[in-house]
Amino acid sequence: MGDTKTCGRCGGTKPLVKFHVDRRAKDSRASACKECILSKQREYYAADRQKYIDRASNYYRSLTVDELLAKKSADKKRRLEDKDRQLQLHREWVKNNRETYAEYQRIWQSNNRDHLNEKQRRGASDLKDRYVKFLLCDPNASPHIIEAKREQLRLHRLVVQLQQAIIEVETTEKETP
Repeated sequence: MGDTKTCGRCGGTKPLVKFHVDRRAKDSRASACKECILSKQREYYAADRQKYIDRASNYYRSLTVDELLAKKSADKKRRLEDKDRQLQLHREWVKNNRETYAEYQRIWQSNNRDHLNEKQRRGASDLKDRYVKFLLCDPNASPHIIEAKREQLRLHRLVVQLQQAIIEVETTEKETP
């Protein structure tokens, strides 16, 4: 009984995860399930769709260029901060759930082998920082070391290409009398 709840709108009995958290409620869950709330929001928006579009466009038209740029800058800053926060939470979860995360990674990698091979090939061909750091076995390598390793890899690839060209020329010379 503790893991389910009856929706006050549709009357269906559903797991608690199907209800939004509402700390004001006695059981800390909303009275209506997520599907019912979403359908109500869609109906409400559909009934006054043009009102919402006009409100948004009037808001952005009322802003000066400086206000609009400041808003975009603040939004970008907030997104980056939120991204950092989410990344930190993810890292903590991974640290506390190593076995679960390792199993998830193993399954995902086995199901996405082609994607991983293509990604590695692209990273290797472009010599992206992440690929170079991987080769250095140092995720905290300085930019100077990364650039030096990248140049070393470019030169090595050039040497390999020249060696292949020489072998090709030698084989064609042997074949022609």
